[in-house]
Amino acid sequence: MLTRTEQCANQLRGNILQGRFAPGEVLSQRQLARELGCSPIVVRESLRMLENQGLVENVPKWGTRIVPFDVDRLKGLFLVREALEGMAARLVCSRRAAVDFAPLLTQAQALDRLFAKPPADAGQLATEHYVFHSAIDGLCGCTELVETLARVNLQQLFLASTQLVDFARVRQPSRWHLQLVQALAGSDPEAAERAMREHVRKGLEDIAVAAPPPPVAGRSGTTTSPTRRQALTPLVEAGS
Repeated sequence: MLTRTEQCANQLRGNILQGRFAPGEVLSQRQLARELGCSPIVVRESLRMLENQGLVENVPKWGTRIVPFDVDRLKGLFLVREALEGMAARLVCSRRAAVDFAPLLTQAQALDRLFAKPPADAGQLATEHYVFHSAIDGLCGCTELVETLARVNLQQLFLASTQLVDFARVRQPSRWHLQLVQALAGSDPEAAERAMREHVRKGLEDIAVAAPPPPVAGRSGTTTSPTRRQALTPLVEAGS
């Protein structure tokens, strides 16, 4: 059973990934406590958990804020992910005899259909993609690698989602995700790693293609950007 702090952290993580906060937005712990129906102490502990996951950061004299978007950081996460997830793919292929690939094949086919006709909610597609890759990582048999990739992929999911990407502009090869799973289930671990590395590099290219143009500076020199703050859903008390 989740603790109150874990429940709060999960709720805040979901709100962050759904774009209910703007990148760089400073968070009021008292306001979050009121909106989520929990104590400021629980909120503070939850934010520490999210800081460890790379979604928020503590800024001296300012407090806790949502991690601001940084294109160089996003590129760096893709580089790290390419190396680590390439190794995960190699490990999955190496232990293929012990892996049930049927669920992955189903997820891959569903993702390929989503990319062929992207939903209006880009966050849905990004989340499904995150779940798919997390499932692959979880099959590699290395706990340390799985935990590290979970943190990297979560940060990448958030930073990519802040770009408000238009996946309708992305053109992926037919059966792109299905082919990746087939490589993982094949007999060549090196080929599986190459396939994953190519897959991750294509992801970075897709973000570059689907991202909106930079914000336009106004007369005052400030830039305009969408307002993303929305009301938060209060936590449900355990047992209620």
